[in-house]
Amino acid sequence: MHNRLFRCQLPLMMACGLLPIPVLLYCFWGSGSLMPWLAVPAAYLALACACMLLPGRRRLLYAISGIAVLFAGSFWALGNETLVLRMAVALLYTLLLLITLPMAGWERGREPPMAIPAACICAHLLAQLFLFFKPPANAAVSTLLIVSFILFLLLFMLSLNRQNLASAMPDSHAVPLSIRRRSRLLTWLMLGFVLLISLIPAFAKMLRQIFEWIRQAVVLIAKWLMTLFASREASGTGGMGAQELLGGLEGEETSLLAQILEKIAMALAAAVIVLAMLWAIRFVYRKLKKLAAYLYGRLRQYASSVSEDYVDELEDTRLQGEERFGSARRILFRRHIRRSLKDLSPRDQIRARYGMLRGRHPEWDASQTARETLEESSARLYEKARYSHHEITRQESDAFAARQKH
Repeated sequence: MHNRLFRCQLPLMMACGLLPIPVLLYCFWGSGSLMPWLAVPAAYLALACACMLLPGRRRLLYAISGIAVLFAGSFWALGNETLVLRMAVALLYTLLLLITLPMAGWERGREPPMAIPAACICAHLLAQLFLFFKPPANAAVSTLLIVSFILFLLLFMLSLNRQNLASAMPDSHAVPLSIRRRSRLLTWLMLGFVLLISLIPAFAKMLRQIFEWIRQAVVLIAKWLMTLFASREASGTGGMGAQELLGGLEGEETSLLAQILEKIAMALAAAVIVLAMLWAIRFVYRKLKKLAAYLYGRLRQYASSVSEDYVDELEDTRLQGEERFGSARRILFRRHIRRSLKDLSPRDQIRARYGMLRGRHPEWDASQTARETLEESSARLYEKARYSHHEITRQESDAFAARQKH
């Protein structure tokens, strides 16, 4: 069941990747609203995801009814369009549904051929090219294409990540869970970094707009203060109004005092903007520095998890298990280890106890690490004793032994 739910990523990737085709048909030949054109892609996604949960013998019958639903949905939702457009959309997603059906029976670790993601990328590139020369009248088209491309890019990067892990190991099921999680995390971080870079022009435009709002607010406050000052002066000069004293804020000529105050206000606004920019640059620099350090640490952990130390751990635990000793020799070896534990250092005690623990649990797979077999606190103690050069205290060794007894 988990594998079939996991397979729902594939039709979602295909639906997002090929969404530009009905959108382009709507932009060039469609009429009315955009929403009816999204009904058939949504129906395909629902039918394909439901197909992943069905057993193999029912999929063919389900496909026939699904094709009928797609054609009926296309003719109903696009009732105001021409027959050619309705048939084109229905045939497109019928073909996609037929391509998706065999994917429900694929084994875990198998990914779609590169021709499908390549077709999706070409569809998005053609959509952006056509819309560049002919901007859409509906502003929602650009937003929809951007969102669909981001979703497609995320799912495609995760698919490439799984293929990379599968090609790096002799068996895809032997990839430890911790490595898969770290690899997915790096994929998410890389996608987020790329999106931040792509949004730099939008951020710059937003900052310019904010600075313009600040400048306008400062100018309005300065004009209000000058008007208030001119009104007070006029009340003490025999009834002379503000317009006569300052030459009028909205007139053709401005008094010298108004010009000086406006220059001062503009200088203050520029100083505030510069200080705000410096603070923003300093804030972003600190955050990027922390992010770079975090990513560097994650990359080092990932590199160490697939280096020789990891393989050495697997070989070492196997040597303490059934592959090296027979039943009688293994029992004698365990008794000897128990007697000599008190003579070992705390670091070696933890490693020896973990070796005996693996011998008592033959159900543990040889590819599983301490993170996958022990609780989190015990796994941290073992990794500290196994990989780090930090001092291991007697209390930590006793704590590791006590946790294994419960």
